[in-house]
Amino acid sequence: AAAGMALTMVRGAAELAERSGPITGERDFATLAARVASPGGTTLAGLSALDGGGVDVLIAATLRAAHDRSVELAGG
Repeated sequence: AAAGMALTMVRGAAELAERSGPITGERDFATLAARVASPGGTTLAGLSALDGGGVDVLIAATLRAAHDRSVELAGG
């Protein structure tokens, strides 16, 4: 049940971000989140947990490692 809920949330967030136009930085994601998060609601609670857990740092490191490895594989 939790995995299904997580997939649904990620899919919905990605679709909303895609429909909202170009995302150019952290501020745009914060604006998007503010538009969909009800004060005191479940989305805000989840986002607060992610912020407190340093997920942004982990995601950035993951993307950086994947990018660096793709450059290596491409011979660059």
